[in-house]
Amino acid sequence: MAQVIMALAGVLMNRFEISALMLVDRNAAAKGLLALWELQTAKEKGIKLSVLKNWKGFNFPDSPTLSAYAMALKHGQTLTEQEWTDLQKRMVKYDKQLSRLGIFWA
Repeated sequence: MAQVIMALAGVLMNRFEISALMLVDRNAAAKGLLALWELQTAKEKGIKLSVLKNWKGFNFPDSPTLSAYAMALKHGQTLTEQEWTDLQKRMVKYDKQLSRLGIFWA
C-alpha cells in the first residue's frame, strides 16, 4: 500500500489518498501539519489554541498538541516516536482541508 501511495507523490491527491498518505509518510504529515498551522489566525498561533469556528486549521481539542508539534518542527526539533504516531493519526481528520489547499505531495 505504501508503494502505491508513494507512487502518487508529486501529484494532487484526493482526500482519501491524503488520509492514507498521512499514516505512512512522516514528511507528508509534517508538511500537512505546517500547512494547517499557517491557516491558524495570529491570535490562535499566539495562544496555541483554536478559538474561532472558521473551519480552518486545527480543531479545538487538537490545537494545543498540534501547535506544539508545529512549533517543534518549525524550530528544527524532531518529534519522538510516540509524537510522530500521534501526529499521523490526528492528521487523518484534516484530509478535507488539506485536499482543498492544492498541495503537491512530493
